[in-house]
Amino acid sequence: MRRGYRCSIWRRAETWGGPRRYAVPRQQAMKARLKGLEVLAIGAVAVALGVIRAGGDGPTRVSEVAEPRVLPPGAPKYSDVSVSSRTPHPRKAGDPYDTFEAARAFHATRLDWVNTHDAAFVRRIHEEGLSYISLNVGANDQTDPNGETYLIGRAESPKGERLITPWLAHKAVPRVFGCPNKPDWRERVWKPHVKKNLDAGADGIQHAGAGYGAVTHGGCYCDYCVAGFRDFLKTRADAAQLKEWNITEIDTFSFREYVLSVGGGEHLGKGKPYKGVPADLHEMFMQFQESSTERFHREMREWMNEYAGRHVPYSCNNGSGQSWDHHFLPFDFGYSELMTKTAHPEHLWARMVAARELGKAQTVSAPKPEEPMDPDVYRRLTRKVIATTYACGGHTSVPWDVAMPGEMGRYFGRPEEYADLYGFVRANARYLDGYEDAAAIGPGIVDERFGARPPAIIEDGSGGVYAFVRARPGDAEAPVVIHLVDWGRRKSEKRNERWMRGEPKSFALKLRTASFFGGAALSVELLIPPNYDKATHQKADSRAERMREKGQRRGAWQAQAYASLSESVEVESTAEGEFTIVQVPALNPWGMLIVSKELAMARWDTRKQ
Repeated sequence: MRRGYRCSIWRRAETWGGPRRYAVPRQQAMKARLKGLEVLAIGAVAVALGVIRAGGDGPTRVSEVAEPRVLPPGAPKYSDVSVSSRTPHPRKAGDPYDTFEAARAFHATRLDWVNTHDAAFVRRIHEEGLSYISLNVGANDQTDPNGETYLIGRAESPKGERLITPWLAHKAVPRVFGCPNKPDWRERVWKPHVKKNLDAGADGIQHAGAGYGAVTHGGCYCDYCVAGFRDFLKTRADAAQLKEWNITEIDTFSFREYVLSVGGGEHLGKGKPYKGVPADLHEMFMQFQESSTERFHREMREWMNEYAGRHVPYSCNNGSGQSWDHHFLPFDFGYSELMTKTAHPEHLWARMVAARELGKAQTVSAPKPEEPMDPDVYRRLTRKVIATTYACGGHTSVPWDVAMPGEMGRYFGRPEEYADLYGFVRANARYLDGYEDAAAIGPGIVDERFGARPPAIIEDGSGGVYAFVRARPGDAEAPVVIHLVDWGRRKSEKRNERWMRGEPKSFALKLRTASFFGGAALSVELLIPPNYDKATHQKADSRAERMREKGQRRGAWQAQAYASLSESVEVESTAEGEFTIVQVPALNPWGMLIVSKELAMARWDTRKQ
């Protein structure tokens, strides 16, 4: 049995569109609330990754392990850089921030998750060459913040009170959860809001609060939900269960009245049932709410496509844990808000694998602390998150205009803190696009694809170095890229404390020579992001802009313009028996080790370009 990760096989209930199986890894003992599903815990990450071979220690070469992947429509390419401007900046005179200046300073290719209907702003986005726009809709959107229409189509408690969104309770105008089962929510709030976005020129739609919060925050007990749950029980509950719950007349059963009668409508807290409600009946109610939400998203995305006359990429905030529970499955990809408590390499790797196995993609925001942090500690943690998500085939959006919890306001990272990493991405598009996961190595990660003979072994160093091996599927001649990220592990009982304050150190990387090119001698080159220099970054962006014709979108084709934002470092490597040993200097915190056949790299580059 493997340790450190779980793998779950989910089977969809027939009433939710027919049986379907897929595997999703679960980090540590992280429990997802999988409503209406048969959950079978199994122990092998190799099954989740879908690449283990029968017999022996697995395949010899990493190019045989890497599997082709087709990214969902509208999802970012591996070499894309996404910035979110939740509000177009400058908002007013004196606003020190500018959306388009930030996009250029961080070398962005995309602008995701913007709260605006301003067609002029959207036109400017296109003129700036940003390749994808997702304007935002949400589970608590308002149609008129100055009037009473924010109450239209909203979720209700058993007492008829509207469910205020807890994390937005401080707003002057209440933010109230919508109810996916109410026609008024669909027709008078959601559809008009989406129409405004699409008419303004949005390429896609981002849905914040896509889980609708109704289950975890009490559930909706409106007339539509009461009637829907009654029908749901008729198909799911047998006579013995109904008797146990003291439900005698299912044809007239009202769950709202039931909750009031058994406990006075007292809610016991987030994720818990109302007072007096049996746990299994509450669980069935959660299944109903989730299936309703999933159906809503499927129907609304069909409506969006019909309205726009094209496929509209549909992304969602899939929770602080980057969950792929059923109500998130209708979306093409996730763009979610990471928390510092899950901002560690084990979780990030597991969630990027989960997205890939479901045919999705995952972007996260800069981590959101639960309480104020030392700025330097936060900056170093965020840099490690950025490096790790890219190393695993995902993305971290530029740490700019990020909503912090409570009264902490918004965070606007500076180019001198993070632009070196994003420039490094733009410069190395050829080592990102087309490369797929082949191996993951580091503390807490168990990857059994190579059995007892992993392609790389990390020795010495900080104890917190991670190696993510990526290769071109089926291409035995292409260079292999090993992303090295040093989290600087530190002794502590608390996982986050270990990762937040550790310092990087030099280390040895032992490459199992035969795992790369069948025993051929290896040539290695270490690429790192050079220290930030404002003038160098500005010149790189100017070169990229001169390459771009009017209306052309930014992208990987501009990589040469950013060449100065990637530095090649000489590293010592020696062949010892079955290994090639590479001495790697301390990283800050990211480096790409390019592994190729000796003297073969130039030929490959010429052939592939």
